[in-house]
Amino acid sequence: MLTAGQAGRLLAVNSTNFSGKSAVITGGNRGIGFAIAEALASSGCSIVLTSRSRESAEAAAAELSGHSAQVFPCEVDVRNETDIQHLFAHVQSNFGQLDFLINNAGIYGPAASVEKVSVDGWREALDTNLTGTFLCTKYAIPLMRRGAVIVNNLSIAAYQVFPNSAAYIASKQGMLGLTNATREDLRSRGIRVFALVPGATDRGKR
Repeated sequence: MLTAGQAGRLLAVNSTNFSGKSAVITGGNRGIGFAIAEALASSGCSIVLTSRSRESAEAAAAELSGHSAQVFPCEVDVRNETDIQHLFAHVQSNFGQLDFLINNAGIYGPAASVEKVSVDGWREALDTNLTGTFLCTKYAIPLMRRGAVIVNNLSIAAYQVFPNSAAYIASKQGMLGLTNATREDLRSRGIRVFALVPGATDRGKR
């Protein structure tokens, strides 16, 4: 099993100077999201780090305070379009443009067979993982220029299926389709779109 830090370093940013660059990392308060935030911050990249919990976002930002980069904690629910609009308005007012979008926020959802999955549980998983990625991407793109990067944190479930995981698998396979479609839409604009596909990972606590 990978630790979150090992998964974050798969982006190989630690030896790169990203001073003057900016990033939004959803769900950046722990796990892979925090590991990516730490790697980017150590490379000088300014970060907007989101969580559904303001306290958790602020705690994560405080841990990154030893780096020279600016880190802004934001309370954001990626299912909420108004939250996303405010998030990227904040990015525009502080940075003018966006260089990295890391769509990392996600949940597992109901661990049950299809007939036992509640409609509310199904919607929460799809709204968080898939619609949240769509909303962030939609509002980030106008702030991105040639050379910018979008990374969607999927899961091995984007390619494999497991029992009692229908909502999670549907959301992650939908994210894979969204990633591929977004890449085609943005190819001519020079904005790169990647899927991060980790296996089992220790998410850490916060």
